[in-house]
Amino acid sequence: MTQEDDEILALLTQEAHKPVQTITSHVPHALPITNAALKKAFTICDVVKDVAGDSHEWFSFLLASKCDSTYTVRDLLIVDGTKAEMGHVAVEGEHVAKAAAEVRKMNEKNGTDLYVIGWLHSHGGGTPFHSTEDAGNFVKVLNSVSLNTEHPVYEELKLIESEVHRELAGGHVIISGQEADDARITFALPETPQLAALLTKYGMHKVPPPEAFVAEMLDIMPMRTEEAIMVGFGYSIVVNDKKDTPYAEIGTVRTKTITGKKDTTTRRTKLKLVPGDLKIDRDELKAMVKARIEFPKRWWKGYHGRTHDDEDFGDIMGWRDYGQYGRTSGKNTWSSFGRGSVVPYSKAPSFVLKKPCTQLDLDELVMVFAHHATMYIQLYAYETIKYTEYMGEVMRSIFRRDYGLTEAIGRAGPLKPDGPLAKVQEPLFGLHNIIKNIADEAPADPEDIERKFMRDFIADENKALETYVPLLIGRYIGQK
Repeated sequence: MTQEDDEILALLTQEAHKPVQTITSHVPHALPITNAALKKAFTICDVVKDVAGDSHEWFSFLLASKCDSTYTVRDLLIVDGTKAEMGHVAVEGEHVAKAAAEVRKMNEKNGTDLYVIGWLHSHGGGTPFHSTEDAGNFVKVLNSVSLNTEHPVYEELKLIESEVHRELAGGHVIISGQEADDARITFALPETPQLAALLTKYGMHKVPPPEAFVAEMLDIMPMRTEEAIMVGFGYSIVVNDKKDTPYAEIGTVRTKTITGKKDTTTRRTKLKLVPGDLKIDRDELKAMVKARIEFPKRWWKGYHGRTHDDEDFGDIMGWRDYGQYGRTSGKNTWSSFGRGSVVPYSKAPSFVLKKPCTQLDLDELVMVFAHHATMYIQLYAYETIKYTEYMGEVMRSIFRRDYGLTEAIGRAGPLKPDGPLAKVQEPLFGLHNIIKNIADEAPADPEDIERKFMRDFIADENKALETYVPLLIGRYIGQK
């Protein structure tokens, strides 16, 4: 070949290829949200607690702007008909559809370009994290909202992953692998006159055998195949009434365009706070919460086993009691945990529940502790509750055997987590007797570990049990 032939061939076969530019993922590393949007979430937590009289879990949808390439959360939306609960929230596809429809109307009315990019919910007075139910809720939301952030991402598709084998057969170059699931790629050899014309066009006058020429050209010209993968994502944020650091996850849905295979993953991340303006009017939020969120009915069981609705949450968990347990007040009164005894009527704790723990006297502290302990036992089915059976044993001992709190925990022994089928064996017992026994035996020092345990239990039940049970067992053993 001439020098010109050599230069052209070198140009065609050079191995120093430039790297192929592949579109990288657009999914953020951290979850961006404006300070104002997060402030609105915490304000709603306060409003919900104020409206309901106690901590409840509630949920909303996160909104972003289509013109914002950073995918920053800029507002929250609570749709009509959502339900707040004491120990969990449940999101249905209907809620996501309602949110999308309402956002469209908002955009038409206000000239905005918002869309739903995820969900936010509160754990009430509990720790922000993802329970199993929360993870399921997130997947429901993600399956819809990920379409709003979906873009193609091109990734290498390896058609042959094992050792490559080449052969010439029937006028074709056949490239295959060693495994059954490897692809089979076939190139038809050009006719000799066609090959000769092409080479002559580029100044090469010697025509090589087509089979050898094509095979060697394929050898030095590796092929890269890329598949378009549609990648969409969404956000999940968990807050609480105490304004602890929120828990955040980003979920990603990847759909392969060739096979249609879908892969959904989630990962924990941190919030990235950015500036942003948002009108926050507490009175407007309170009216919205009352109009859009359904709260559970208040109930209490009566002397004859009947169930009653009651608008005062202070009456739910056996608070209709004072004075001698089992002594009637001369009118038809009831107790949640009376087990056949008529207990006098009292509404006193409804305002006690709203007081900060630091402002509670001993009797009030014991009342609120007993209230939370009873709720903790009743909500055993939820992922946030870890020591139902243990706490039930402690409470029954206080009720039946007139133990104080330290002795009941000491006799119950080391903290034991619930088994897979945990349930309350005997959920009905008299709170008045429990409150009296704890108060009678409680240390006078407000900073004693028993009082600290009750205060911390009100804020975070699981953590308080894990922290103080060993200390109280140690005290009990030392007293024996």
